Amino acid sequence: MKHLLIILISILLLSSFLTSCEKNEEILYRWETSSGWEWKYYAQGTYTFSDGRKFKGKWKDGKPWNGTVYDKDGNVTSKYVNGELHK
Repeated sequence: MKHLLIILISILLLSSFLTSCEKNEEILYRWETSSGWEWKYYAQGTYTFSDGRKFKGKWKDGKPWNGTVYDKDGNVTSKYVNGELHK
């Protein structure tokens, strides 16, 4: 019984490390287009590229919207403002 309790406590402690992640929020809204209404979302978070660069900021319809791009060393390389890249 003692061993089972130790195993259970260990699993609970280790699972908190495995399930921790950055919290991202999304806002779902309806958008009227010429072809009718569409559901779109607006979110924020961080995307890390395979070469180590990162984008931190807000996303709109799956694309960077407002945020900052960093190189692998953490230096700012460019910014997105309303979906446009500014170096």
